[in-house]
Amino acid sequence: EPFDKSRTNLFLLLGNNRKWLEEHVRDDDSHSRAIVAGNIEANSSIGKRSQREWIMKEKSAINRKFLAQLVDLQWDFMKGVSLDGSDMRIHLDELLSKMSSIIASFTDLLASASFSESLLCKLVATMAFSTLTASNQGKLCSTKRLSAKRSKDPIWNEGFIMTNQALAFSFVLRFCTVLANHFYGHMTKRENKPNASSLINIRSLTPLLLGSSFITSIYEGSDWFHGLVFYRNDESSGDSMSSENNSIRNLCTTSQI
Repeated sequence: EPFDKSRTNLFLLLGNNRKWLEEHVRDDDSHSRAIVAGNIEANSSIGKRSQREWIMKEKSAINRKFLAQLVDLQWDFMKGVSLDGSDMRIHLDELLSKMSSIIASFTDLLASASFSESLLCKLVATMAFSTLTASNQGKLCSTKRLSAKRSKDPIWNEGFIMTNQALAFSFVLRFCTVLANHFYGHMTKRENKPNASSLINIRSLTPLLLGSSFITSIYEGSDWFHGLVFYRNDESSGDSMSSENNSIRNLCTTSQI
């Protein structure tokens, strides 16, 4: 069990992270990149060392923005998406847009070796946690507890947890797909270079193995995950779903490809 104030500290961290994003980050990176490029061009007489320092500052700023946005997305998962637009939670369309934007950024940054192996492992672990606690404010909910809540309150909508866990898990699948593509890309290059270094130097390998282990545990049946119905290919699993839930199910099944 977490210590008494751990969840309070987590919410404080997530709230401060969102505040930082609102105050410091623009939607478009081109502005900050243009400033850096302009400074380098305006000071063309500066040495290569200074230019490298400017480039490193830009890279650091972009990495920080990405990590802050990724953490903010996990906060969205923990709070849950507004499926009908009737509350203050993030709307589904906005969430899907954020997910796609972050995956695109991650693909580019991973290709440019922006993250260490240990940091990538921490990101995978963080996403696993937010998947299992999706829409439940950072708290795990076992199958037994789910049944108890259903018995206690017959009108309680357990589908809210199921749907949000499924959405969060789809992001894990897409994130690990990027890791897998990065790994196999390196493997293909090394097949053509007999003297290439060992697998140990491929930084995407360990986080990919960690993510694959989590994904396998979900498909094998986890007491803490309740959204697997969205990933089943049998037609009967979608018969009772609304059209909106069917669109989410399509997203989930597509993320497995």
